[in-house]
Amino acid sequence: TISYYTNLSDALSELNDIPDISNHRNDASPFNQNIYVRIDTDVVNACLGLGHHITLTVNPLPVANAVSDYILCSDSDVAPFDLNTKTVEVIGSQTQAMLVSYHESLTEAENNTNPITTTYSNTISNPQTIYVRSQFDDNNNGVADAGECFNTDASFNLVVNHNPVLVQPDSIRICSEQINTTFDLTVRENQITNGDASIILSYYESQLDLDNRNPITVSANYLNTQLDRNVFVLATGDNTCTSQITMSLKTIFNEIYISCRNYHFFYITSICRWH
Repeated sequence: TISYYTNLSDALSELNDIPDISNHRNDASPFNQNIYVRIDTDVVNACLGLGHHITLTVNPLPVANAVSDYILCSDSDVAPFDLNTKTVEVIGSQTQAMLVSYHESLTEAENNTNPITTTYSNTISNPQTIYVRSQFDDNNNGVADAGECFNTDASFNLVVNHNPVLVQPDSIRICSEQINTTFDLTVRENQITNGDASIILSYYESQLDLDNRNPITVSANYLNTQLDRNVFVLATGDNTCTSQITMSLKTIFNEIYISCRNYHFFYITSICRWH
């Protein structure tokens, strides 16, 4: 008869043997545990052998750090994701050499098959779960070798939020007797947003100003110094996604007519002609 014990004293006394050697947990001695084996003859009550013949060693797994969802904006449900940007979150504060790969399914992560190696578009769903495999690279050779511990408990979602949908606005036309004319840029707001009150608009004199987020500060009382100008409109949705569009401003000169009726009186007529 062969029996197994977690300490020498129990083995000598034939007490507290491990009841199920196929399902033993080393709770009493994490990471390393000595197992004592006792062999007894069934013919006579004699011990034929006893000793520390087995050492259980449990190497730690990589820590499955929480990884935040990867969120992008798009005009559709699909966007290109660079998954390598999440590796810093996967590794966290761990300093041991580690291999990180990303997979479409948990089975692929567990089997280390079909890793995503390039920029990835979420063609399966929106949102779509990505499964992470983190594996210690014990010999630092850059290859996932057999026997190296790995963890597949981490995952995160690819999420594509929609950009605001905008309507190209009619131009704003004002008749004036001078080039410098005040415009209320907000009069086309409802048309641009198609009535969506969750969309916030801001206005810019140039693309450079928009890129630098340098908006027109008084959009309802904007002094335009050109006869024709395109104003750049930035729309921000409640999901922080943005779209942009241009809006045309046109200043139309009044045409002045002077007519003489008699020797003492002149009549001046101002006419605005739309083109």
